[in-house]
Amino acid sequence: MQIRKTFRIFVAEKQKMKYNMARPIKETPILFGEEARRFEMQMLNPRPISTEQKTRMFSDYEFLRSRCVNCAF
Repeated sequence: MQIRKTFRIFVAEKQKMKYNMARPIKETPILFGEEARRFEMQMLNPRPISTEQKTRMFSDYEFLRSRCVNCAF
């Protein structure tokens, strides 16, 4: 009796796990027409970043790097 109950619990947990697994990655949509031109222009002309923003980004990076152990930065 106890074995059947344990087995039922095991099967129920296995069924729950089936739905918690990662889903397959969908294909990346392809841009056409005006969207494609706009995206290409944005990639060719990125927004300028101020020196202050670069300094802040670098200090944040260094902070995270100092806190991380065995990281591949």
